[in-house]
This record gives sequence, C-alpha cells and structure tokens, in this order.
Amino acid sequence: MDQSRPRPGPAIPEPKTVKNRIHLDLVTDDFAGAVARAAALGATPVGEMHENLWQVWRDPEGNEFCVCVS
Repeated sequence: MDQSRPRPGPAIPEPKTVKNRIHLDLVTDDFAGAVARAAALGATPVGEMHENLWQVWRDPEGNEFCVCVS
C-alpha cells in the first residue's frame, strides 16, 4: 500500500483472518472505469460479475469490496 496516502480507516495491526470488519459497496455510473482504477491501485477481482450489477474485488491487503453499477 502507498504509505504516502492516508488510510481510509484505523490501522489494524493483525492480518485478516476472518470476514472484513467493514464491507464497502462502491456505486458508479462508469463500471469499466471504476474497475480499471481499482486494478491500477492493486485490487484484484474475486469472481465474476453478479447479475450484471456488481463484482467483488480484493484490495492488496486482502479486504473485499464490491463495485456496483449505478
């Protein structure tokens, strides 16, 4: 993770061992642009698109979030 950028939440010292403490659903009207940006920041898709509406992604630290079509 880029240490020069502020973290969006509190620092958690231990590694992820269970489900996320917080789950984000990011809604966008530019799905292709949003997933391209997520990938450029180091996120990876967890699976395929669901119902043509949302896709689960994982950030470089292992936290999952969804990118959703608005």
